[in-house]
Amino acid sequence: MISKNRFRYSLMLLFFLMCMGVWAQNQTLGGLDWQEKGKALWKATDSLVIGTAKEGAAGFLITENPYANFEISIDFKPDASVNSGIFLRCAQAEISANDCYEFNIWDHHPEQQWRTGAVVTRSSPLKKVHTVGTWNTYRIRLVGKRLQAWINEVLVIDMKDEGLSAGYIGLQAAATGSIMFKNLQFKIL
Repeated sequence: MISKNRFRYSLMLLFFLMCMGVWAQNQTLGGLDWQEKGKALWKATDSLVIGTAKEGAAGFLITENPYANFEISIDFKPDASVNSGIFLRCAQAEISANDCYEFNIWDHHPEQQWRTGAVVTRSSPLKKVHTVGTWNTYRIRLVGKRLQAWINEVLVIDMKDEGLSAGYIGLQAAATGSIMFKNLQFKIL
């Protein structure tokens, strides 16, 4: 219990320091508080958050509050085997691609229409962007029914959807492998 709380507070402090100067005082991760769900291992080191999943040990970092209209930007570096993503407007804190917008991070997805840049089960990426083993920036903007996303300033999603108007935010580590995140910026619109 102490170890889990220590990790949580370390993670909140890390994200606060990463966002310091951009966000108002007394906020963590741009005003977002996070909790762990699932079996992935999450570790905060220096300026990074690392999610590691082993076979059958998927997990998420989930915000404690829901959000509607916002822009989020985060740097990420996936290894070749990890299945990751940024889950937005999740109807429940128990996350699935069916009740969230899953902005995928998985270059080697077995169904390439849902590869990195896709909104899984909703829209294929407009362009393929290769992200394995390098630092990349995902910028996602959700305003009303319009969803837009860029990876490394390349537009990969521009769609409208009636489905989800507000919800939780989640970072995923699944399959087998690791994902690194840093430099998260969050702005309510």
